[in-house]
Amino acid sequence: MNKEKYFVVWYKTSGSDTLQHKKMYLPYEECEKIYKQEGYTYYNIADLSTYKAMDLHILTDIVHFDDKYYFPEEQIPYPTSHPEIMRDFQSKITLENNFYYDDVDYQYIYNDVKMGETFYTSVEIEFILPEKTIEIGLLAQIFIIDFKKFLENFEKNNYAVYQNEEFSPFTWIAWRKDDRVRLIHQDYRAVKVEICFDVLLDKEWFMHFCYNLLDSITQYAEDDLKHYNAWKRKNNLI
Repeated sequence: MNKEKYFVVWYKTSGSDTLQHKKMYLPYEECEKIYKQEGYTYYNIADLSTYKAMDLHILTDIVHFDDKYYFPEEQIPYPTSHPEIMRDFQSKITLENNFYYDDVDYQYIYNDVKMGETFYTSVEIEFILPEKTIEIGLLAQIFIIDFKKFLENFEKNNYAVYQNEEFSPFTWIAWRKDDRVRLIHQDYRAVKVEICFDVLLDKEWFMHFCYNLLDSITQYAEDDLKHYNAWKRKNNLI
């Protein structure tokens, strides 16, 4: 068997409806033997190489990088390839549906971005590099929570991964190297994972950029929610 072949095992334990997963390096038969012995109420063994990038990103929290698969508890080694050395890059943030406040469409649009009783703000970001612009979409309230964790992990461990699942499945992998940060932006929207940019940035600039990005999107979310609540009051919905 090819030692670099990975399996992901989906399973449920007794008394739990939560589907969990583990990565295994063993042959299929050995994986099956282990999970039969454990007596799980459900298990399914899948070859990760059969997953399209989109499926891998949406169904798991696994990162595919340099022909290997990494779970959250694993740190991805610093790449041996050469990044583009860059002083900085720009960003542009816009509210995705800037026609939210039209009375005709408002209720329909906002119902479309409500999940249960939770309200979400849809935001578009452009990362503007010297030779390309990367456009992404995200839900602000989810980004705020996950990106804070990304920054906390990076400051603590000099390494972190951020995975965005909404609208634009992408991953940021960041390593600190001396007074710089190696940042790789991966796109998971196609069959295979694409690296959109791989850059080496000044650490102080990078942290400043990230916290400004977080603050800006937080402000968008807070302002959007105020507009939404004002519209509901105007239409006697609250």
